[in-house]
Amino acid sequence: MKRRCALFFAALSLSAVRVDAATFAIDDSGTVAYPSITEARWTKSASGRGLSTDVEATVRVDARLNVRAWVGRQARIYISSPRSTALAFRTTWTSTGQFLSGELGRNTRALVWTGRVSNPVLSDTLFLTLRTDGRTLTTKQALEFNFEIDVDNAQ
Repeated sequence: MKRRCALFFAALSLSAVRVDAATFAIDDSGTVAYPSITEARWTKSASGRGLSTDVEATVRVDARLNVRAWVGRQARIYISSPRSTALAFRTTWTSTGQFLSGELGRNTRALVWTGRVSNPVLSDTLFLTLRTDGRTLTTKQALEFNFEIDVDNAQ
């Protein structure tokens, strides 16, 4: 019986966190990817012999996020994958400073920054590695990611 109460309390706590936050799209029009066109390469198999069916591409992204509207607010910033992407890319990245490194799947979002917004622009360089099954990659794909901010309402 104690276990059921603990699970109910945890679920109640999680729902309370979402009530106190609002999510907004961030103006990331200053964000640029290099190179603008890149080719995916076949990867080696896990055993180290031959090629696997996966292809991989790497891209540098200079992220520049306009967060002027939320200066002084406690917030969490996420990178999100577009809902329209047909392929199942596995995306991992490292950053050079302000942003957290992480991993992103299709139709998900991942935390890249948390704290009190103190400047009107947040920027960092991300090194993305995109991987997918090469058998499903039949056409050129556009790199599409969005940034979202969850702002705490209670300040």
